[in-house]
Amino acid sequence: MMSLTNRNKTISDQSNESQRGFTLVELAIVLVIIGLIISAVLKGQELIVSARLKSTISDIDAIRSATNTFRDKYGALPGDYVSAQARIGTPAGVTWADCDGTVDCDGNGVIDGDGITSETLLFWNHLAAANMISGVSPLGAAIIGDGLPSAPVGGGLTVDNELVVNKTAHWITLGSAEATPTGVLDSEQALIIDEKADDARPGDAANPGVPIHATDLAYLIYTSGSTGTPKGCAIDRYILVSCSMTGTG
Repeated sequence: MMSLTNRNKTISDQSNESQRGFTLVELAIVLVIIGLIISAVLKGQELIVSARLKSTISDIDAIRSATNTFRDKYGALPGDYVSAQARIGTPAGVTWADCDGTVDCDGNGVIDGDGITSETLLFWNHLAAANMISGVSPLGAAIIGDGLPSAPVGGGLTVDNELVVNKTAHWITLGSAEATPTGVLDSEQALIIDEKADDARPGDAANPGVPIHATDLAYLIYTSGSTGTPKGCAIDRYILVSCSMTGTG
């Protein structure tokens, strides 16, 4: 007959084994739950970043559209418009001190400034006063969120006329601070915006900023060779460049 002491010991051992087994199962469940939570958090962060990138692209497209609308309506670029004070500023109740055609707003077809001064700041002021963009003040200073628009991915946007990859044009710059074109996006995020907003040209892995000239080879035309050795005719990019320049004015 089993003694009371042995019986209690057996029950205690069985209880300890049950507790150990339950603890291991519980630990496994907790680890699975933690893994699911981490996965959900990472996926959520990815979705948030993706949404901010898409919103930034939409904002850039809206700025382009507003600039074209302004030019169609007033016959000049925002910031460079000679009659901006009379036709936009005064009706909106704002005064731009240097927008007089002598210092700024000179109508030379170039938005002058370094991104935070002169016509490059008035660019945003004019668009805001004309009710063509939101998020900036018609009298705003060169501060992101005031006279310069903020970007959903962080930082803000500026505009200026400069030489980029052998092309002088008006560029929209995304920067971490006023007139600072660094520190907002990683390379993958920058490529996503480049592909969506600018067809990944120039400067991505497939098109690493290599300039294309009118004298570069575009394609070859070969004769059929039915009456002799096939001959190739080299066609350069001059025709393509001419068409491109004609199409864009």
